[in-house]
Amino acid sequence: MARRISAEEQIRILLAQYEPEMQRAFLAAIEDLKGRIELQRVVDALSRGDIEAAVRALNIEPAVYRPAAA
Repeated sequence: MARRISAEEQIRILLAQYEPEMQRAFLAAIEDLKGRIELQRVVDALSRGDIEAAVRALNIEPAVYRPAAA
């Protein structure tokens, strides 16, 4: 009889298979963001306590940092 693989084992298998690709995609996304961030505007906004302005200076689409609507 074949042994059933647990969900945890399945996740470990998938991570081993896709981890290098996911890592490359994640690092590429970070590099892309670094090129678009206006760092001084972020620092200035945070110094003023203006979180909304800091987020705008990050040039990130709101959908990226807002949880998905249920």
